Amino acid sequence: LPDPLFQFCCNDASIAMKPVFERFQSVVITSGTLSPIDMYPKILGFQPRAVHSFAMSFSRNIICPLIVTRGADQAPLSSKFDLRSEPATVRNYGKLLLETAATVPDGVVAFFTSYSYMQSIVREWHALGILKRV
Repeated sequence: LPDPLFQFCCNDASIAMKPVFERFQSVVITSGTLSPIDMYPKILGFQPRAVHSFAMSFSRNIICPLIVTRGADQAPLSSKFDLRSEPATVRNYGKLLLETAATVPDGVVAFFTSYSYMQSIVREWHALGILKRV
C-alpha cells in the first residue's frame, strides 16, 4: 500500500545560507530554477564573483505557472489580506490543490504568504476533509 507524505513548510533561504557564507570563502550555487538569476544575491545577501546561466539540456516542459483568479464556483481567488480568509477562497484553493495533485504525476509545491496563513489554511482544509483526499 502507498504511504503518502503530505508536508507543509515555509522557508527563508537566507537564514539557512547565512552560516554557509560566514564559514566558507567560496560557495557555488547551482539550480535549474534560479530565475531571475540576479534576484538571488539580493535575497541571500551576498556579492557574486561570477554568474553564469546555461540553457536547459532537456526539452520536456516541467513547470507550468498559472494565475488563477476565480475558483470553480467563480468566486474570486486571491491571497490579498482582505480576501484570503473568506470561506470560498479557502475552499477554492483546496479544490485547486486537489485537482492539481490529481493531474500532476510528480508532486506539487504550494507556497503560502506566511506561516500563520499556512497554519490557518491547513487547519481549515483538514476540517473540510481536503487533506484526506489529497
